[in-house]
Amino acid sequence: MKKATDWRAALTQIAEAEGMEIGKQEEEKAAEPAFKKQSFTIKVEKRGAGQKKATIIYGYNGSEEELADFGAQLRKKMSTGGSARGGEILLQGDVAQAATKLLEEMGHKAKVLK
Repeated sequence: MKKATDWRAALTQIAEAEGMEIGKQEEEKAAEPAFKKQSFTIKVEKRGAGQKKATIIYGYNGSEEELADFGAQLRKKMSTGGSARGGEILLQGDVAQAATKLLEEMGHKAKVLK
C-alpha cells in the first residue's frame, strides 16, 4: 500500500527547496486588524415584543462583512447572543459595562449613554 502524502507538506518542501516562502502572506493578513481603532457609543434599550433589555453598540465604520465578524467576535468573548447589521451591534441583555471594558481592552474607545 502506498503511503498517502499531505499535499501541503509536499508543496512546502518544494517551495523551501526553491527558496520561496509559502504561508507568510496568510500570517501577515491574520496579524493585521480587520479595521482601525474606533470610537463606539453603547446604550441599553428595551427591544422586542417582551421588552427585554439589549445592549446596542453604535458607531461602527466599515463594511457589513467586517461588522458581522466583529459582532461575532464580541458575542463569543462575552458569551451572549445578538446580531450585527446596519452599522450597529446588538448584544442580548444589559452587558454595557462588560462591553465597554472589552472594547477598551481591544484598543477602542467606548462611552456608555444613560
